Amino acid sequence: MASYCKVTIIGNVGRDPELKTVSADRKVAEFSVAVGSKNGAEERTDWFKISAWDKQADTVMNYVKKGDQIFVEGQLRIREYIDRDQKNRTSFEIVSPNFQLLGNKPQENGSSDAQPYRGASANTSEQPANNQQQPKAVAPAAANKGTSDLDDLPF
Repeated sequence: MASYCKVTIIGNVGRDPELKTVSADRKVAEFSVAVGSKNGAEERTDWFKISAWDKQADTVMNYVKKGDQIFVEGQLRIREYIDRDQKNRTSFEIVSPNFQLLGNKPQENGSSDAQPYRGASANTSEQPANNQQQPKAVAPAAANKGTSDLDDLPF
């Protein structure tokens, strides 16, 4: 029986990605993502190492920066090790991620007017990220004739 471990996180990039060349034709971009949670008065931050390989590494290096809010989905790898202080540690790594930058795109002219930011995305499919379908225009609500029970909803 086959098995597969897949995780999804949303967090903030903790450091700029680093590009490493593994061999003549392989490279990996690595960065960390902090995911915060709150349970009552207790706050906790978990750190995940993200590893993107080959073409994904190029995409990461071009778009991902420290502080960006990011959605990441991929395979989870857990590694236990002993640090230099002889303490047992656990490392969580997400490999071959699909990712989507979230949040607001910074303005180039220094303006504080935030614009929605769809950001960059990468996935493990063979299609380039720039061939993604664009959202289709939706007709305004005024163009709909007739009434609906949904017309009085507050959102």
